Amino acid sequence: NSPTSWSWTFAGGTPATSTSQNPSVTYSTAGTYDVSLTATNADGSDTETKVGFITVNEAGGGGGPVELSFSDFEGGWGIWTDGGGDCKLYTRGTYAWSGDNSGDIQDNSGVSSSFYMTNGEDVSTPGYVEIKVEFYFIAISMDNSNEDFWVQYYDGSSWNTVADFDYSIDFDNNQFYVATVTILESAYTFPTDMKIRFMCDASGNRDDIYVDDVTITASMTVTNGAIKKVDIKGTGIKLSGQIEEDFVLYPNPAIETLYVSSDEQEKVDVMIYNITGQMLLHATLDEGENEIDISKLKQGIYIVKIVAEDEVFSKKIIVR
Repeated sequence: NSPTSWSWTFAGGTPATSTSQNPSVTYSTAGTYDVSLTATNADGSDTETKVGFITVNEAGGGGGPVELSFSDFEGGWGIWTDGGGDCKLYTRGTYAWSGDNSGDIQDNSGVSSSFYMTNGEDVSTPGYVEIKVEFYFIAISMDNSNEDFWVQYYDGSSWNTVADFDYSIDFDNNQFYVATVTILESAYTFPTDMKIRFMCDASGNRDDIYVDDVTITASMTVTNGAIKKVDIKGTGIKLSGQIEEDFVLYPNPAIETLYVSSDEQEKVDVMIYNITGQMLLHATLDEGENEIDISKLKQGIYIVKIVAEDEVFSKKIIVR
C-alpha cells in the first residue's frame, strides 16, 4: 500500500541498517544471515524478518563444488596407497573405464583388500558441508549378495563405512557403473586430514572390483547424488534400467535421520525391514526431498524398500 519509508536491518552486513528503498550491503564473512524490513506509510507500519535469507559464499567459490582431486591411475597410484597383497594397479585396459589403468581390489583381507588416500585433505574450512566421491567401477566374478565393496571415510580419528555396494542388489558383473557417494557434515566430522578408502569384501582372489576415474569434490551447499549404469565401454550400447535414478537415499550409514529423494510425480511408500524380514517402519512420501526419523532403530543393517506405482527399489542401509 505505497510505503513512504523503509527501515532495514542486516545482521552481519555493512551497513547494518539502511533507510534506502533498495540498499546495497557488503558481507565480509561467508555464512547465512537474517534480514529485517519495516515498511511505513500514513496508516502505520509493518515489520517482517527473513531468517537465513542471505547466503554468502567464499569469493570465487559460489557455493558450488570444488574439485579436491581427480585420479585416472594412468600415471600410477598418484594420491593413493596400495593397501597390500589383495590390491594392485591394473594396467591392461579391459577393466579401466578410461585409458589402460584402474585400481583393482579383491578378496576380504581388510586393508590388504583396499587402496586409500596417502595424505589427508583439509575439509575443515571454508565451511564445507558436503563431500562427494564419484567413481566408475566394474565387478568381475562376484558371487552373491554377501559379496560387496565399501567406500570408507576417515574423519580425523577413525574410518567409517559411508557406502556399501552389494552384488545383485546394487550392481551386476561385467558392467560398468558410475557412482556418487555423498558425505554430509551434519553426519560426519570434516577434519583437516580427510581420507577416502575403497575396500573389497568378497570371498576370494577371483572376485574383483576395478575402480577408475575417481573425482572428489567438496561444496558449501547440499545436493543429491546417485549410482547409475553407464554405457558398456567400447560398445555404445546403453544398458537397460538404472539404479537409484528415481530414488536417492543418504547418508548410508545413517544416524537418526534418513533422507529420501524421489523424482516420482505420485506419492511413494517407504518400508524399512530388519534382516529377518520384519517391517519396522512405513512412511508415505511426496515428490522431492523427505526426511524419515530412524532414531528408534537400533544399530545394525536394514533393508529399505520404496514402492511407486510402477517401480520397486530396494537398498541395504546401515544404522549407526
